[in-house]
Amino acid sequence: STGGICPITYIWDFGDGQVDTTNETQAQVTHTYAVQDCKTKSVFQLKLTMIDSNSPTPCSSQVVIQVVIEPCNVGFDVIVCPDGKVILQGNIKGTWDLPAAAVVAPWPYSSWPEDGRRERYVVRLDAGTYTVSFTGHCDNGGECTVTETFEVVLECCAKNDTDRESDEFTAGGKDYKLKGKLVQRQLPFIHYIKAKTKLKVRKTILGIGYWKGAKADEIEAAHDGEIYKADTHCNCKIPHSVSHSEIGYNKKKVKYSKSTHGKYRSKTNSLESTHRVIKSGTSNTINCHLGFDCDVFCWWTDWF
Repeated sequence: STGGICPITYIWDFGDGQVDTTNETQAQVTHTYAVQDCKTKSVFQLKLTMIDSNSPTPCSSQVVIQVVIEPCNVGFDVIVCPDGKVILQGNIKGTWDLPAAAVVAPWPYSSWPEDGRRERYVVRLDAGTYTVSFTGHCDNGGECTVTETFEVVLECCAKNDTDRESDEFTAGGKDYKLKGKLVQRQLPFIHYIKAKTKLKVRKTILGIGYWKGAKADEIEAAHDGEIYKADTHCNCKIPHSVSHSEIGYNKKKVKYSKSTHGKYRSKTNSLESTHRVIKSGTSNTINCHLGFDCDVFCWWTDWF
């Protein structure tokens, strides 16, 4: 400004409800605009009014400048996996405010930091609700902070699991024991499921009892349910139905092994086996269930 009689009053109306008043000793002010969504354009009308001390009629002058705030379209995606793995992927590089409980995966699972800025974080969290903030650093020098709240619900996802069950019953005046076993194992490229059913009869020698294999009229081992394949980001994600039955006649046991190519897990009670025998007109059935032996987390296999 030029001219005017001091002292001079400057009234800064920033257009967002905030007003500041200074005099000629402070020709420059700084103001920060708080916008609801910096991913979209925000426009403010900045009005500066100058009033001098001329008497009896002060001189007044005013100028209006349009302030456009448009840093960039900042955002990030949150992918929550059943085992507590959480992938945070920004659309540009930026700085992150992570939960204190987050266990951070190193590079290359999390992206390499450049000046402290990353596009991606891979973390592990326990069950709960969490809030993450991401400040994107735009090419035009602007910054935008976005915040997301998400919930982590942990599910037991077992890749190596075994269950055994047995039951005693009486048929034709003799005591029998029905035994069942269900196993799943994950090899590098194959997931296989084994089921086995055995029938035993109680014997006694010199007053000492023991169990010995006995032939059943009909004996069956079967399984049915779902195992879950890994998708691009998470283990234990995509359901895959599996079922098989093996029946034998006049046999002591029946067993089988079925393999499926890929990386699979079972969830709690998602896979059930049926072990059935018929002996002397008496039928007996027991069941085994998988999905309780939750995997121990491993950096080198479970971050993939």
